[in-house]
This record gives sequence, structure tokens and C-alpha cells, in this order.
Amino acid sequence: MKVKTLILIALILPLLFSCSENQEEIDLAKKTVDAFYSFEKVSDYKSIDKLMSTRFYMTTPFFKFKEFLEAKKSMLGSFKGKELESFDITVSTNSISQVVLKYKVNYTYKKANESFVLEKNKNNFRILKYSIE
Repeated sequence: MKVKTLILIALILPLLFSCSENQEEIDLAKKTVDAFYSFEKVSDYKSIDKLMSTRFYMTTPFFKFKEFLEAKKSMLGSFKGKELESFDITVSTNSISQVVLKYKVNYTYKKANESFVLEKNKNNFRILKYSIE
């Protein structure tokens, strides 16, 4: 009986640590997104730039991204609030964690669905992809 209990504990314990570790990754990624919206609200694009992965700029130059954010603000209005809709965590073969966060976002004029793909860079996350629907 003791052996079965020990085996059960040995199987469940790693799952508990994994869930806790995943929650820490999600919380860390959410802090990056929170900073993104805080900076966007006051049009601080230089600070947003520091949140972006260098790989993001391989497909979208900074000046184009800035134009996009300005156009978004013009069309949707100012940021009012957001609600996390879903999240997902993946770990690639080279042990780089990626977190996908999808939000429902309220702006002055309209609502939008926005998603972020963030990759772990040392002890924080950088935005690899950003999209809006």
C-alpha cells in the first residue's frame, strides 16, 4: 500500500510543479502585455520598442509598426481596458518558451480581439508577434 502511495505521489508531484511554473510564465508574459498597453495609451512608442523582440522587426520595421499603432488609435480610440480570453504555452526544441495571449480589448470607439506571441528572453518576455482583428 505504501509503495502505491509513493508511486502516486511521484507521478502527481511533477505535474503540480509544472502547473506552478506555467502560471509564472503566463504572469511574466502578461506583465509585458500590460506594459505594452500602458505605453500605447500615452503614445510612448520608444518604450514599446523595448518590449518587442528583434525578430519582430525582421518582418515589420519600427517606423511601420509605429504608423500602424497611430492608425489603430485613430480608428479605435484610446485604450480603455482588456480581458484575457485565452493563453497557450509552447516550448521549442531549443528550450525557448513562447506564450500566446489573446485578449478582448475595449477602446473608446470600438472593441477588438488582439493576440500576442511572446518569447522568453532571459528572465522576461519580448513580443514576437502582435495581431488585431
